[in-house]
Formats: sequence, C-alpha cells, structure tokens
Amino acid sequence: MMYPAIEPKRLNGNEAIIDEDNKVSDVLAFWQWAYSELMGNTERGALAEYLIACALGIENEPRISWGRYDLVTPPLSLFR
Repeated sequence: MMYPAIEPKRLNGNEAIIDEDNKVSDVLAFWQWAYSELMGNTERGALAEYLIACALGIENEPRISWGRYDLVTPPLSLFR
C-alpha cells in the first residue's frame, strides 16, 4: 500500500495533543518543554537555520529536518 507524503505545515502552538478522547496538552507546552534550551547541541543548529531563514525572508515556511536542503529560497528574478 502506498501512503502519500505528509506535507509539513506551520503550527501556531494552540493545536491540541489528544489521546483517544481527551486533550492531554498542546503543541506550545510541548515546544516549551522540549526546546527551551536553545544552546543545546541540536537546538542551536535549528536556531541558526531559523536566523538565516529570517534574513532571507523565508521564515514562514516550516523547517523540514530531513529535507534535501536546509533552506530553499524562491528563484531570483535577477538572473532571468
């Protein structure tokens, strides 16, 4: 059976984390718990990518941790 790729989407943190019927927590609480240590080995690399994405104006696209490239910019019209 073939399964389609899951496209990442930007979350806002208010999304519920639920078990079968009950809200357990939300995405923001998870982020705060898991990623508050920005100078940790894994997090600081993602933070550096985010800062570069901000400089390039592409920070609204979600990060794909196992993507082919760290960041993808739109084509430059300068070279047309």
